[in-house]
Amino acid sequence: MTPFDFLPEQSGPLTEANRVGDERCGDNRWSTQREALDGLPESESQWHMDQGVVSVGPTDPSANHGTLIDTVHALGNWKKGPFRVCGVDIDAEWRSDLKWDRLKHALPSLAGKRVLDVGCNNGYTLFRCLEAGAESVLGVDPIPKFLFQFRFLQHFAGEPRAGFRLWGWQECHQLRHVFDCVFCMGILYHHRDPIDVLKAMKTSLRAKGLLVLETIVIPGGPTTMLMPETKYAGMRNVWFIPSLDNTVVMLKRAGFKNIDVIAHAAHTTNEQRSTAFHPEPSFLSQLNPANSQLTIEGYPAPWRAILFAMT
Repeated sequence: MTPFDFLPEQSGPLTEANRVGDERCGDNRWSTQREALDGLPESESQWHMDQGVVSVGPTDPSANHGTLIDTVHALGNWKKGPFRVCGVDIDAEWRSDLKWDRLKHALPSLAGKRVLDVGCNNGYTLFRCLEAGAESVLGVDPIPKFLFQFRFLQHFAGEPRAGFRLWGWQECHQLRHVFDCVFCMGILYHHRDPIDVLKAMKTSLRAKGLLVLETIVIPGGPTTMLMPETKYAGMRNVWFIPSLDNTVVMLKRAGFKNIDVIAHAAHTTNEQRSTAFHPEPSFLSQLNPANSQLTIEGYPAPWRAILFAMT
């Protein structure tokens, strides 16, 4: 018996072969990532937290340092972190440890709890939840690159209580009332109907379950919501950005109660920036150079909020 025996079988469009591509069918979209993982050296499985850094594998740099760096880069740009793999620091675009620092003071005990992270990226938050005592943590994200990055980390961590599925928020409907806590960190605004997303996550929670929602917000009252004409802060896949008060309204409309605002602060270039492991332009390049309170499109610059809500 494993921590994830309760999950439905992957079938149809949910299979990894369909979403990642199957080399047996001549589909080699992710062949570079597969080859990078196939070439990993044997390693003692272990992990621990070190001042917000998820450290996996032996703590001393390995003799395969150069090969390890090549593998890290072969797996694509790293958006979430920080990680340390066999002594090699991966400085990702996002300082996800800062998000965790803003919520950990209010987070109830996860001891013995079953946790879901919707839009988990490469799995940073999964390890933080395990550190907080969770019994098991499942990350779901439909983007194959993040699956390969998670598998890379797991090769060195060997953590059976952490799992990953190439699913989206829609699959929450198949996971009815099985989780004690659901994390949704920075993905709500990437979807056309945020209330549908919230309702789906509520479906997956047990009675008196907790939703941890982290999202972009803008200034305004309970009726304020921005719909960008094309892009927001350089991003095309942003559909709606509510105010903090409007986010509370959406949570209520989705059926949540006992809603608490845990954090509310301006988004900063300290939290999201270009690095050697994510060299593409980042948040700073998406601000108006003449007025940092505006995006390059002229919209209000983002604030970030964390809210807790109960079923």
